[in-house]
Amino acid sequence: MKQLHRSIGMASLIAMLVSLPTAFVVAAETTHQHEQGAATAKLHLKDGKKWQTDDVLRQSMTSVKDAFTPRLPTIHQNKLDAKSYDELAAKVNSEVANIVKNCHLEKDADAMLHLVIADMLAGADAMSGKDQKTSRQAGAVQVVQSLDNYGNYFDHPGWRNLEK
Repeated sequence: MKQLHRSIGMASLIAMLVSLPTAFVVAAETTHQHEQGAATAKLHLKDGKKWQTDDVLRQSMTSVKDAFTPRLPTIHQNKLDAKSYDELAAKVNSEVANIVKNCHLEKDADAMLHLVIADMLAGADAMSGKDQKTSRQAGAVQVVQSLDNYGNYFDHPGWRNLEK
């Protein structure tokens, strides 16, 4: 069943991650993975312990974090230019596509990860100007909070949340 989920529509899902509004992406991801809806779940630990990760997830999340780290002061001062926000949004979308395509987590960990990814994608939409209700700066802050949630709920050796 897991292999069937991975093979059906993977190329379409990746294309959607890059081009569609977040609401459609979250729906596609939820359909892709499990019957359990991402909108009804809340982040939580697994019996008081962090969820397991794999190499792909750790590498992609580190890559997103590394892209944000040097830009945090400029983001907080609200001085980051639109081109830089677009670059950050593209980085988030690219790494999320890599995670969806290549990450192999157990079912419950995957469901928790989708909550983090949904927030990251919503932040990326705002950073790219697709969400007119949320500023680019607020979108970046949302992604940073998502990275912190990842660090708080997922076992990623050596992970340190971003300094705010």
